[in-house]
Amino acid sequence: MGETGEFKVNFFISHKSEYKQAARGLKDILELWGGRDVNVFLSEDIAAGSDWYEWITSRLRDSNVLLLMFTEEALSWDWPLYEAGLFTRLGGDDHRKVVCLHHPDIDPPKPLKHLQTVPAKQEEMEGFLRSLFGTTEITALAEPINSKFANNKGEVEEAAEQICGYFVPHSVIKRHYCRFLDIKIREPQAISPTEIPEDAKIVSNSRTLAAFGLAGDDTTWGALEKKVRSCEDSGWLDALKQTVYDTKEGGLPATVLPTFKGWGNHAILRPEVWRSDGVSDGSLVVHVLFVEELEGPLPDMPEDVKALATNLKFAFRFRWEVLDKFAHPGLTERDVDALEATMMRIEKEAQMRGMVDPEVMIRQFSRADAERVRSMLELWYGLRNPEGTGELDIALKEKDPEKVTRLLTGLLPLNREYVELVARRFADAMAEPVAA
Repeated sequence: MGETGEFKVNFFISHKSEYKQAARGLKDILELWGGRDVNVFLSEDIAAGSDWYEWITSRLRDSNVLLLMFTEEALSWDWPLYEAGLFTRLGGDDHRKVVCLHHPDIDPPKPLKHLQTVPAKQEEMEGFLRSLFGTTEITALAEPINSKFANNKGEVEEAAEQICGYFVPHSVIKRHYCRFLDIKIREPQAISPTEIPEDAKIVSNSRTLAAFGLAGDDTTWGALEKKVRSCEDSGWLDALKQTVYDTKEGGLPATVLPTFKGWGNHAILRPEVWRSDGVSDGSLVVHVLFVEELEGPLPDMPEDVKALATNLKFAFRFRWEVLDKFAHPGLTERDVDALEATMMRIEKEAQMRGMVDPEVMIRQFSRADAERVRSMLELWYGLRNPEGTGELDIALKEKDPEKVTRLLTGLLPLNREYVELVARRFADAMAEPVAA
């Protein structure tokens, strides 16, 4: 104890709550060999009902050394890094030290790489303890804390071994009951709406990778994309890239609509981004599930039947999801926004699910019916088109509920007639002999 009756050196241990027992163990070692010359602060020591932020701030201000236990990369380290930053700003003492004790297989957080770091390896930890207790380099005290301990080879070895043992990641047995990909992207800034870095690591399981014709439990994004691009239904890759980019930019992941047929088992799968983890080293991990769909593209049907089936399906959807829901008086601007979002979703899904060029569709009909279908499609083009110049396009842009209602109401009989024409032709196509 110093001449003033106060502790000579105060330590603050910053750690994740999952490793509070490890932090307690480190505290015990420091107090055992520091005796009355050290005091160690842990957030677990905050009394119930206390102002925890004030407690932490005052202890950080009073501390000489902050020890950050960087134990497991996958955890969120925002708060411990905040504590380290606050510690360096408080007090204004150049001798106050931040030391990062980290797992030997994990790089220290980027914000701390310029400071002293100690990997949890036996030799390095022994050196750290000798420096901490046998010199004044870290503590900046007038004299070492405990030179006798620092010079006791056996005691130092035992203490170092104990501390290194605290950096073993918590063992978690994971059982995945669905298909998944974890995409580990070391440089998230390289992500764009059309690109995921080829060297991004894919962690998965054999069941999932088998759906892409790959073996093993991990691969790279480049290898996976190369394999998938050899298949016809690879559109989901582009949609997934856009969703990953939106997630990186802080947006909510949109639903990926395109589906694909897995290799071997013919399951129809659709990717779903369900989580992303920002790791302390600056990398990003995007977690993707593959949901099995009961319905998907129709790749094995004759092209003419496929065109009719797809058009019939989306004509029905347009009736029930658009006309029945929005073709009535009293729409609000909010309803108009919802209508536009619904139509865009249906159109995008129709495109991904095999909607064909209008001329291909028209050729499926007899001459008389073909002319009627053509006139219907031309009328629809005058209402809504890719250029955004149709009457309905303009009404949606101007958020004009009355005009939207009038146009949709006029489409009701047209939709009914179109469904009847396509359904009748589909029935005739199904009755035709199957080609040998």
